[in-house]
Amino acid sequence: MKILNSLLIGLLFCPWGLNAQDSLEDSGLDSQLQTCDTQIDYNNFSSGWGIWKDGGTYSDLYNGSIRLRYRYNTSSTTTQPLDLSVYESVEIQFRYYAYGYDSGEFFQLRVFDGEKYVELARWTRGTNLSVNTWITQTVQVPKSLLSSKTRFRFLGRANSTSEYVYLDDIKITGFKDAPVVCSIPTAFETTSLKLSKTTLSFENYDSSVSLPLYYRKVGTDWTTTEISQGRAVLENLEAESTYELMIETICNGICSQNTLGTFTTPPATCHDGIQNGDETGIDCGGSSCQSCGTLTNCQETLIAFEDFEGETNIWAQYNATNNTTYASSGTYSLSFYGSREFECQTSFNLTGADKTKIKFHYVNSSSIEATIFLSILNQETNTWEVIAQQGFGTTGGWFEQEVQRNFYSNTVFRIRASVSTYSYIDDVSITSVECDKVAPQWAGSRTLDSTLYRSGAVGIGIPDPGTYKLAVNGDIKARKVRVEQEGWPDYVFTPDYQLPELPAIEQYIQQNGHLENIPSAEEVAAQGIDLGEMDKRLLEKIEQLTLLMIQMDKEVKALRKENQALGKENKTIKDRLKKLEH
Repeated sequence: MKILNSLLIGLLFCPWGLNAQDSLEDSGLDSQLQTCDTQIDYNNFSSGWGIWKDGGTYSDLYNGSIRLRYRYNTSSTTTQPLDLSVYESVEIQFRYYAYGYDSGEFFQLRVFDGEKYVELARWTRGTNLSVNTWITQTVQVPKSLLSSKTRFRFLGRANSTSEYVYLDDIKITGFKDAPVVCSIPTAFETTSLKLSKTTLSFENYDSSVSLPLYYRKVGTDWTTTEISQGRAVLENLEAESTYELMIETICNGICSQNTLGTFTTPPATCHDGIQNGDETGIDCGGSSCQSCGTLTNCQETLIAFEDFEGETNIWAQYNATNNTTYASSGTYSLSFYGSREFECQTSFNLTGADKTKIKFHYVNSSSIEATIFLSILNQETNTWEVIAQQGFGTTGGWFEQEVQRNFYSNTVFRIRASVSTYSYIDDVSITSVECDKVAPQWAGSRTLDSTLYRSGAVGIGIPDPGTYKLAVNGDIKARKVRVEQEGWPDYVFTPDYQLPELPAIEQYIQQNGHLENIPSAEEVAAQGIDLGEMDKRLLEKIEQLTLLMIQMDKEVKALRKENQALGKENKTIKDRLKKLEH
C-alpha cells in the first residue's frame, strides 16, 4: 500500500495546539537540532476547568479563577494525564492571588513523573509569598520529570476556610528539539502491516538523516518513534483503525509540522501478537481464540499496605483526611466525600503479575447502600478503566477483588464510591500474584482464520520449549521458510561505508580463526544460529567481497593496460637495438 502526500512545508505551527501567531523563528543554534515551543494548554477558567480537575470540597471555580480554600487539610487541583515525554523541558506560567495567609502557610506546585509526585516549587508567607495582589510566576520542569503520564498539581495548607489562593491564566508550554532539515519524505509504503509490528518505508528524502516520527490513532495522543535509514517501526496498533503520521522539522528557521498521510490497520485475529477483541490474554481466550490455559503454583507478594496511621503515604488526597471514626485497625481511617476519586500516588511495575489482589475496609457515614469502583489508568487509551466493582449494604465491609489481566510497568489505581456522603477506607493492601502457566491441551484439528493455531508455546519431541514459541527436537521439512528481518545490509553500498582492507581481514582471521562478526564454531555448537541474523551477516560479507572484487578487477585492468604499454615500449626499444646492430 503506497500513499503519496504533498508535505505542508510552510505550516507555522508545532503539534498540539500551537497557533500560527505562536510560531518560532530560528533560535540561532549552529547544531543539527534547534528548539521550538508548543503551547500545550492555556486556561483563564472563564469557561470551565479544562484539563484541570476539581480536587475536593475546598477547590472550586470562583469568578473565573480556581479558588483553593484550606481547613486543616490539603485542597488541590490536578491536570488530567498529559503525554509530555517528547519534550526536552516544560514551562508553567500562572498568576496567583493569596488572601488571609498567615506566616508559615503555603501553597505548592507538584509534578507526577510517572512514579511519584515531586515538589517543583513552594510559596510560603513570610518568605516568597505575596498577599492581596496578583503575582505572575514561572516554573521550569526538566525532562527527567516528564513522562507519557505527567500530571501537575497545585495544593497547600492553611488553617481557615477564609484563607484563599486564586489561580488564573495557567499556561503550559513544551520545548523540544527538532532536526534542522528541509529534505523530508514525500511518500511512504507499508511494507509490513501487522498489529504487533508495522514497518514503514519512506521515499524521496535523504535517508542518511534520522527523523522523529509521530503517529497516532485518529483522535488520540501522539506516539513517537524514529525514521532511520528510510524505515520506521510502529508497534502495538489497534485493529481496524486509521492512523496518521507526522514529522516535525526546522527549515529556514521555521518549526514546521509536516503531515505524511494515513493508513488503516487490518482486523484483529488470534495470531496478531496483541490482546484485542474479547481475548482474555495475548491471542488466547474469548469467543474465537484458543483457551489461555490455567494458572498454578501462584506466589503472592504484598507490594503496598496503608493503614493511615501517619500520612496518606502512597495515596493522593482529594478532599481526604485522616479520621478516627471508622478505623478498621489502629486509630485512623481515611475519609473522603461521596463520588470523588481517591487515587494511588505511586505507580507499580506489574508486568510480571498474572493477577493482582486489592483489599480494603469500607464504611460510609450514612449507613446507606453504596458501590465501590476500582480503576486503573489504561496506558494505551490514557483513560481510567474500571477493572472491579463491589456493592455494599448499609454496614459496609471488606472490599476484596482479584483481577486477572495484563498490567503495566507503571500501573496506577483509583478508588471511587458512588454515594453522596462521607466514605471511610482503611487497611488498603495491593498484592501481586505470579503463577506458573499450564497451557491447554492441543485442540486437535481446530482451525482459526483457516490456520491451525494454538496459543502459548509448542514443544515437539521436547517437554519444555522454554522461551521459544516453537521448539522441535528433530528435523523440519518445509517448501519455504520466510524470516522477517530488520536492518538488511544495503548500507555496504552507501558512499560513506568504510570497506575493510584485505590485510586487516587476514590479521583478524589469524588472531581469531573466523571472520569478524561471524560466530565461531564453539559459539554455534553451544548456542546455534539465528537464521535471519546469519543470512544478514553472510550477505554483508558477500557484498564486501563483491566490492573488493570490483576493486581488484579495476586494479587488474589498470595493470594489464600498464603492461601492454610497457610491452609496446619494450618492442620499440628492441627494434631500435636491431637497427643499431646492423
